[in-house]
Amino acid sequence: YDSAGDGWSGGATIAEVTTDGVSRYNATLTSGYDGVLYMCLQDGIHHLRIKATDSEISWVFDDASGNHFHGGAPIDDAFHTAAGELYGAPSIQPTLSASPTAGPSPIPSTPVPSMVPSSPLPTPLPTQPTPSPSPLPSTPGPSLRPTPLP
Repeated sequence: YDSAGDGWSGGATIAEVTTDGVSRYNATLTSGYDGVLYMCLQDGIHHLRIKATDSEISWVFDDASGNHFHGGAPIDDAFHTAAGELYGAPSIQPTLSASPTAGPSPIPSTPVPSMVPSSPLPTPLPTQPTPSPSPLPSTPGPSLRPTPLP
């Protein structure tokens, strides 16, 4: 497709499909808004490359089952065909990411457990609380009469 209707730069922009590094199809749109190119691709991974940076250029690949993928220029990516159908494929150009962290240490970072407890041993029998609670309150209880105001 060409949204401006003047073709892919008048036919100067080429879409190339390669398989195993061998050019299979070269296509362009010499004029107009759209065009159709039929391709018969063997099963495998193929590469689509359109080098133009022209934002008016776009394309669609359809298979016999109604699956499709589409995009715009520029593109430099891979796709997969199997039994006449289109599938995504891992990109030939991997995504860069941060280096992985160092592997786990073979030596524990905490001390090795010991056979001797580090805290005091428990007492063999229960102990009584200290101090013992008092049987009666140590403050006077409430009165039934109101306290006069000063």
